[in-house]
Amino acid sequence: TPYEFILKGKFLAVDVETTGLHVAESNIIQIALVLFYNGEAVGKWIRYVNPGVLIPEEATRVHKITNNDLVNAPRFSEIADELHQIVTRYPLVAHNLEFDAKFIRREFERINRTVFLKYGYCTMKRQFGYPKYQVNKQRYKKLSALAEELGIHTDRPWHDAYNDALIAGRCAVKIATQKFP
Repeated sequence: TPYEFILKGKFLAVDVETTGLHVAESNIIQIALVLFYNGEAVGKWIRYVNPGVLIPEEATRVHKITNNDLVNAPRFSEIADELHQIVTRYPLVAHNLEFDAKFIRREFERINRTVFLKYGYCTMKRQFGYPKYQVNKQRYKKLSALAEELGIHTDRPWHDAYNDALIAGRCAVKIATQKFP
């Protein structure tokens, strides 16, 4: 069963916060990876990233990350080696995996590097593997709505990369448990 790696193996739940929604003109400003092993969160890697550009106010309203928060943060090129070592080891799980993966790939391209990601599972599209474009898009749930539906709670704020990655991972485990009891 394709759900087996979620319940009986390792995967990385990932989330990024960015300066905008369009990968061509936006940058990662926070990235979090949460390592899951046998369905449990066992490790985390969180970095703030100085994008080298000002964060638009509309983006700050969403994730609450300000320009002042990133003044002393490293540039992407400074975390790229460490990130590459981690992010390429295990299948990735995210809520809207396509979005997070595009931003990660694009940041590596900007520094003339390639990264080969292992696509695991998208909790938003409920898809395994490389995220596929869907012509008849169903009404996708926000991560907060999916978590509530699955009975997963958090006291942390939404649109924080660590919280969103952790909750996406827990949602994947809950979905896998339902499909593969």
